[in-house]
Amino acid sequence: MTETLPFDIPGYIVQGLIGKGGMGRVYRAEQLTTHRPVAIKLLTMGSVDESRLRGFRHEAATLGQLEHPHIVPLYDFGEHNGVPYLVVRFLSGGTVADRLKSGPIEINTALRWITDVADALDTAHRRGIIHRDVKPSNLLLDEIDNIYLGDFGIAATMVDLQAAPRSGSAAYASPEQARGEAPVARSDIYSLAATTFEMLTGKKPYEADTALGMMVRHMNDPIPSPRMLLPTLPAAVDAAIVAGMAKLPQDRPKSAGDFALNIQCGAGTTDVADLETIAVPTVDDRPARRFSRTWMVGVGLAATALCLVGLGIVGGGIARRVSSPTAAATSSKLEPTAASAVTTVPAARAIPFADGFSDPSSGFATSQDSDGQVGYIDGQLQIKVQPGIEWYSPYRGLEQQDLAITVQVRQLAGPLLSEMGVICRWQDKDNYVAAALRGDGMVSLWRMISGTQERWQDWTSVGGSATVGLDWRTLRLICQGTHISFAIDGTQVAAADDPAPASGTLALMAGLFELGELTVAFDELQVDLP
Repeated sequence: MTETLPFDIPGYIVQGLIGKGGMGRVYRAEQLTTHRPVAIKLLTMGSVDESRLRGFRHEAATLGQLEHPHIVPLYDFGEHNGVPYLVVRFLSGGTVADRLKSGPIEINTALRWITDVADALDTAHRRGIIHRDVKPSNLLLDEIDNIYLGDFGIAATMVDLQAAPRSGSAAYASPEQARGEAPVARSDIYSLAATTFEMLTGKKPYEADTALGMMVRHMNDPIPSPRMLLPTLPAAVDAAIVAGMAKLPQDRPKSAGDFALNIQCGAGTTDVADLETIAVPTVDDRPARRFSRTWMVGVGLAATALCLVGLGIVGGGIARRVSSPTAAATSSKLEPTAASAVTTVPAARAIPFADGFSDPSSGFATSQDSDGQVGYIDGQLQIKVQPGIEWYSPYRGLEQQDLAITVQVRQLAGPLLSEMGVICRWQDKDNYVAAALRGDGMVSLWRMISGTQERWQDWTSVGGSATVGLDWRTLRLICQGTHISFAIDGTQVAAADDPAPASGTLALMAGLFELGELTVAFDELQVDLP
């Protein structure tokens, strides 16, 4: 039998009970002024005390601050006959928890939902708001399967964080919440990762008979592998979920958007036109450590290679526009929010020339921010890179179609899924020719033209040493008319025809595609006419 409210709320026709939660009940109703269906949430009858009133008002204030296409919008708020209520958009598609009753979520749908929820969380985190209770039953769906993050009833702002209730749903609560600590933004990332685990496998990460038992497992048990339940899941997706569920907040991705990008990347389905990485200030008040790479042990290179294509890191993708190096030497990366420093550079050199990188004003761009740096260090040009970032250092003073570029390169530190490369015909980040050596010994050759990547040779093993290690390697890129060739240590490893030769300058670059921190050193540059 359908339950209805025992009284009317002015301006609404209540139609029936549609759900119950920890703070109250939710009813479907019609708003008389607009004739639209709405959901009205009010406290459970007979349980209205001042503490619960404060919590309910807090939810209203929280929702009122948040405007996002994937956060349930708040239409109205008030109190009637001493009972407070919220009026929000009515969503007819149920919840993700409802869908999970029929089994795992299809992977492309799950990835779309994760991305949208992550973006919603980042919006909340930028406002200093922590959701605290991310779980499938708080992810609502409309009639065409768009997802919305709802129920900020136990969310807390930085202002009242210490006084706020610290509970979250035990099956998805972070270890720090289980310990009774005040949650941080990365606590929401943990809960999103646990929710992702269930979406893709149909099972919760941990099972226990009691809430206490569940929390103990979140605190102490090893992080489970989703691939144990779903062997077809790409290894890099498995690794991204495990990273999101790291026991310490500082070992998780720095933002929900980064977590979603890692998932999309691992699945090889990232659409960089729709999924833009934004650096989100964390509300975690503890210093963030660099990502640990231990969780990546055992990740298959084939699965991770999908990341390289999906992220669009190599040669293009999510990027901020940089100045032409003929106007100012600029160090750039594929990260839209970080500013690059412009350096003073000398006049153009005549070809041939050499550069031992002992003179910081020799003409290569330098820059530094929280995601890495390019700089002259210890008589070398060194590039330090954070995960998912690619740095360029163009040289100012050349406008040349044909060049032979030889440089010594060495990976000083970092994981295998990294690249170090040489660029000719650089005009800007959307137009250049590049060749790169990866940390696992594979090579690639490609061009960017008007922002579109043309991969002439995909990542290919060239035999010999399986990994780059810490040895110096000699890279040589020859761009001569339509002919492009790439050699390592005197052996040609890739060649292609450039159908549209163009003039430009040279650049050096490095990028990182797995968690960790990469440091690459360049030395003994020689530039000749071929």
